[in-house]
Amino acid sequence: MHCKITQILRLYSHGIGIKCISRMLELSRNTVRRYVRQYQEMGKSMDELLKLGEEHLRELFSYGEEKIK
Repeated sequence: MHCKITQILRLYSHGIGIKCISRMLELSRNTVRRYVRQYQEMGKSMDELLKLGEEHLRELFSYGEEKIK
């Protein structure tokens, strides 16, 4: 199973909105919004991020906050 971050990124890259992603993955909208915002601020392409392993993605997106599985 892919980590939730990967799922968020994939869905977002396919044009799915934050509210819909939130419902699909059973996460709060604020959580989804936070990860999308972090992705946008990184300046990396979606392909670059999706090629990374789950552990590396979790490190990139954690910023000292609670990690999601």
